[in-house]
Amino acid sequence: MSALDQAGVKIRPVMEIKDREAAREAVIRGLGIGVVSESEFASHERLKTLRVSNARMHIYAYVA
Repeated sequence: MSALDQAGVKIRPVMEIKDREAAREAVIRGLGIGVVSESEFASHERLKTLRVSNARMHIYAYVA
């Protein structure tokens, strides 16, 4: 069960962006919400941070 399911949050994703910078720009332009780790967050006047607690989250990094 995902952290969203456990929290009772229902989403209907219509787009998935796998590039961090592209996702950031999409959120800035009002296309939706995004999730990044605090260490990866780059501030912008149109972005807000929301802290998540009591959720198991993982970040995957790939090198080719």
